[in-house]
Amino acid sequence: MTPQPPPKLTSTFDYLAQTRGHQSLISTRFILQTKQPFDEADLDDKILLYRVGLSDTDQAKTCTLGNVFVDLALALHIRFLQAGIMEDLDEAVSLAREVLLAHPTDHPGHLAFTINLGIILSTRSHQTGRSPDIMEAVSLLWQAVNSMGDGSDDDPLLLHELAFALRNRLKWRAAMWDVQGVPAGGEDISDAVSLHRRALNHTTTPAHRILSLNYLALALRTQALTHEHNNNAQQSSLALIDEAVALLRESVTISCAAPFTLRELATSLDARFSQTHALGDLNEAISLHRLSLDHLDEKHPRLSAILTSLVAALHRRYAETQDRQDFIDAVSLHHRVRLLHPKRHAGSSYAFAVLGPVLCPKIRQNTPIPHLPDTQSRGPIVSALPELRVLAEAASASESDDEEDSGRAELDHKISVLRKRISLNKTGDRAATLTELAIAVQARFTMQQERDFLDWDDSGITEAISLYEKALKLRAPPHPERASSLGNLALAKYVLYMQTNDMPDTSSLLDQVISLLRSALDLRPPTHPERSSTLNHLAVALHTRHEHAGRLVDLNESILLHREALVCCSETTTNDRATSLIGLAVALQARSEQLRQASSMDEAINLLEEALALHEVGSSRDHGYASLKLALALQSRYQQNGRLPDLRRATEVYHVGLSNLQHDQSSNSHLIGLMLSGLATALRTLFGITHAITDLEMAIELHSKALELLPENHHDTILCLNRLADAQYTMAETTGRADDLNEAISLCTDALRQFGRDNSDSAIRCPTLEILGRAFLLRFLRADELGDDWKDLFGAGKAFQEIAACPSAPLSQRFSAARMCARISDARDDGHGLALRGYSATVDLLPLLAGVATDLETRSGY
Repeated sequence: MTPQPPPKLTSTFDYLAQTRGHQSLISTRFILQTKQPFDEADLDDKILLYRVGLSDTDQAKTCTLGNVFVDLALALHIRFLQAGIMEDLDEAVSLAREVLLAHPTDHPGHLAFTINLGIILSTRSHQTGRSPDIMEAVSLLWQAVNSMGDGSDDDPLLLHELAFALRNRLKWRAAMWDVQGVPAGGEDISDAVSLHRRALNHTTTPAHRILSLNYLALALRTQALTHEHNNNAQQSSLALIDEAVALLRESVTISCAAPFTLRELATSLDARFSQTHALGDLNEAISLHRLSLDHLDEKHPRLSAILTSLVAALHRRYAETQDRQDFIDAVSLHHRVRLLHPKRHAGSSYAFAVLGPVLCPKIRQNTPIPHLPDTQSRGPIVSALPELRVLAEAASASESDDEEDSGRAELDHKISVLRKRISLNKTGDRAATLTELAIAVQARFTMQQERDFLDWDDSGITEAISLYEKALKLRAPPHPERASSLGNLALAKYVLYMQTNDMPDTSSLLDQVISLLRSALDLRPPTHPERSSTLNHLAVALHTRHEHAGRLVDLNESILLHREALVCCSETTTNDRATSLIGLAVALQARSEQLRQASSMDEAINLLEEALALHEVGSSRDHGYASLKLALALQSRYQQNGRLPDLRRATEVYHVGLSNLQHDQSSNSHLIGLMLSGLATALRTLFGITHAITDLEMAIELHSKALELLPENHHDTILCLNRLADAQYTMAETTGRADDLNEAISLCTDALRQFGRDNSDSAIRCPTLEILGRAFLLRFLRADELGDDWKDLFGAGKAFQEIAACPSAPLSQRFSAARMCARISDARDDGHGLALRGYSATVDLLPLLAGVATDLETRSGY
């Protein structure tokens, strides 16, 4: 039967309903957002019925087949919006496209079919961020709107759909701005606002007007944010937010305080507060958020979003008023958010829906709520915070660039004089002069390293090695100073190795160090006064080879050598004995950590306690160094057995060690920085037990103070920066405070910038990249307006991809990063094989990882 001509086109959605008689399929977005979801079983039955219709060969001979395609496409689109099945959306796009291609432009239904495809593509672009979908959706919907003529027959819902597509394109362009340099496209939001205004002028029912008011207000808020990013006048942004607030107040009145409208008004008032700091707006926003919560049950998909917005508002008010109750309420509400199972809603992207249930940080129902102790119940370390602040500030103030420049000038002069003496051959003992020059050159290199660890020039240490080698040749056996030359050359090569050990083909350099030290040891019998130091140097070199090559036999020999050194120095000075005690303890600690030997860790701590006691009367620097090593060992034992007294004792050791350094800050700023950072790490661990936020706050402050004392670009500085970023990330995860998360991302970005180009493939960057990736994901998975930003998802994917591709990173770390890349790629599903490439990278690492596992089994037999 030939279908009847369509009626006059007053609304594209009315047209679709009248030509097929399925009123339930009109304006899917409108129906879903006015809380009229379709019955799932009924929707499944309709989809099955339409599929049967497509397979009916008799019907296939009629023109009504196109209508069945449209019905099926719309039904699949609706089911995707409700259930999030990506295959439904892809099939809906294919069906809508097939119908449009099958009908020429002069067909009476061509406009409706164009709109169908544009709307469904707009949905998919929002879900996946596929740029072809975004561009095509905007093009098709503009084409439909322009066909309406002078605007007298405007369809408000169509105008809204085009505005949504333009806002999607703006969001995509904003994400691409950082990734590929795509222009931000401020004209999209201007056009979207204009379209929402046109739609508002054509609304005919209260329900349509409520949505139109809300949509226009949201677009105005986005436009205000765009103005801020483009450095436009604040007054212009404020005017846009003022209009959004006025529109939403009208919407609240019409809708009888619907939760969605209340939340939008609260968010707009919050945005206005960020510009004016008028506390009244923030107070009203918090009240509105609380009121909207009263209308929602625990299963509502928007509950998490409203809770997260309320948490953010409470944190902002706490920052203004320092009212403890606001902070306590915010943490408690965020704890409730973390207990909720992430729920998909129609406004979230596909990536958000896929990654949320898998990657959102989860806590158990019985996890205690983090608390903010009152002043009386704070621990001794927190109470000592003012004293530690004074110490850190004094140490920072005592650092003098003038003193460092003066020392550098003296070295330069000495080197110049020695070079001249050698060139003129005016030296009685040429080997001794060469050695003196080498020592001066190496000292200058060390000074440069302390100033800038990563931006270094190896010519200094290379020259020192060359000079030591020349001196060694002049001291052939049985020269009495040959052992000294062997030791000097070994230590210089060790310094070079420690700078280049993550580069290919440097293991032989460490082998040379060990061989030279063995030769030196052979020349120093048990009665030799320098035998103890040579034993310790050889033990350290073997320990280093164990760390980098994994040979347990090296670690065991290192322990034996340290024990022998300890016997040799039993009758010598206190410093020599303390040095041997610390060296042996560090090696025993390493064996305990690898083999889980409690006895080795216990012995290590006893040795360090003895070393600390030996330094009670000595210099504050030696005492501080022993305190640092003891505290680190206690923290390590806590990680093994979970005994809280070890962690408490570690914090006490740090505190006492720092107190002893307060009278000698000028020469100990680096050591004070390390101890502050170590204490901060202990407090960060303690927070996981006590759930006292003051412990975490103090950890962040102490890490920050340590950064002020550590030299720029030094590896200790970067390690401290990573720990600070991790603490900020933990604070954001615990409290829901966005500022902490933004700060963690900023710290990681700064750290990566310090590495420079020469370290782009170095494993030293991977811990920073891992924290950055996790922080980007946590921000992407936020349920408020800060979340679901493609820019964060791209940033996380890039960070994990760099780890997976780093040739010098541990394979286990690369494999975990590759898996995370695959998950992110799968969630993005850009339609160009991105997910497949992500999984392929993971599979490529499996044989290497299996080989490492086999090798580790072999190593355990040593």
